[in-house]
Amino acid sequence: MCIFSNIPASMMLFDIHGKLVDANDRCYTYHNVDDIDQLQGSLRVNAKWTTIVSSVTKAGKGVSSPFQYSFNYKDGKKWSKAVANPVLDEDGKMIGVSILEKDITLKKNMLSELQQLKLKETA
Repeated sequence: MCIFSNIPASMMLFDIHGKLVDANDRCYTYHNVDDIDQLQGSLRVNAKWTTIVSSVTKAGKGVSSPFQYSFNYKDGKKWSKAVANPVLDEDGKMIGVSILEKDITLKKNMLSELQQLKLKETA
């Protein structure tokens, strides 16, 4: 059982070295995978992995790092808005990084459609 199972958003936990070590059920559902190995593989293949790693690295230096990234699946492109935060132990020592993400695909698609309509209007 994930330590943050009750959080109503997709959440991942990375260790201090950037390895994905845990995720909640919402994360598995959002990324359409069954286990942590599939999630790790999916993020590496389908997502902008360098964006995720960069944000994890910034959070590893104690800086909260908001970011957006897209990933491609068979059924189309998804967009996430996320924030990476350092995870500290009771002594204040950093032991990992958490990423909380939200699906913003609908918003991105609507903005894209609006831009296309504006382009047609000016043409």
